[in-house]
Amino acid sequence: MAILTTIDEKFRNTVGEFPDKIALIYKEEKFTFNELDQLVNQLANGLAGKGVGKQDKVIIYLPHMSQWIISWFALQRIGAVAVPVSHFYGHDILHYIAKDCGAETIFCSEANVEHVRLAWPNSFLKNIIIADAADHEDVKDSSGEISLAAATFESYLGTEAPPRSAIEIEGKDMAEILYTSGTTGLPKGVTISNIYLLEQIFESKKQSELIIPMGEGITIQGAPLNHILGQELGLGSLLSGDTLVLLAQMNLDNLLEHIEKFKATTFFGTPTLCRMILEHDKLDQYNLTSLRYVFTGGETLPVEVAKNWAQKFGHTLYNGYGST
Repeated sequence: MAILTTIDEKFRNTVGEFPDKIALIYKEEKFTFNELDQLVNQLANGLAGKGVGKQDKVIIYLPHMSQWIISWFALQRIGAVAVPVSHFYGHDILHYIAKDCGAETIFCSEANVEHVRLAWPNSFLKNIIIADAADHEDVKDSSGEISLAAATFESYLGTEAPPRSAIEIEGKDMAEILYTSGTTGLPKGVTISNIYLLEQIFESKKQSELIIPMGEGITIQGAPLNHILGQELGLGSLLSGDTLVLLAQMNLDNLLEHIEKFKATTFFGTPTLCRMILEHDKLDQYNLTSLRYVFTGGETLPVEVAKNWAQKFGHTLYNGYGST
């Protein structure tokens, strides 16, 4: 996997190399790299047409779903800055992050849109994009004026952007801000440039490609996409031609069922998750022989967990570090 200057450049190259290969699986949805790229382009045009531009901050406040992936890559395409946050955050932390980074636009779901409405006052937020809604309702102030415009994800996909000059994006340009809660106090925003994230992914893929050749991996997203280690495997899979499987819900049986069903080769999980898998009373009911590369991090990896994993599966756990 060669390092290129920008994330979007790398993604475009990958699409060109694997156009008809399945890139993303979510529930019953399957997208080839070419189909995913078309959706990314549609959303990028829609965002640009609404005035979202280079280095503008946009919050991704979504659970794992196909729209999360499309949104993140669309923001890279127009040079905007993605701000992925946990969809479990309440309105207080969301308000703090929105104000801290200066975001005017936010992707959310029907399940957490009320938190966005509560976080809106005294923030910079102006636009809500509800990823899984068929309809929407604007937020109005006491005079009846629209203060926070809401729209559906599909309405942005249907928007044609006005003609514009090509956006010049450089490796040093900020690609995203990750808020880490691994320190005391409120989450701290960590700025991630295009080249930094690509280098992180490159280093991670250097290890995994010794075991699984590029373009042959099937990755189960077992860690949050708003965490750098989750991104290294999840987004890194899409940037290197592997298939990414998103889980609609994260529990042990669902995870193990998906590993078996899709013959997953790779997943990321915290040491706690790895321990829970080892201790799961139904573990032997699942065929997990396809797993060849398991990456872990986010907390201390106990020696016993690493030893027991190697004994059970015959493969080493690979440990990494996050943004904290």
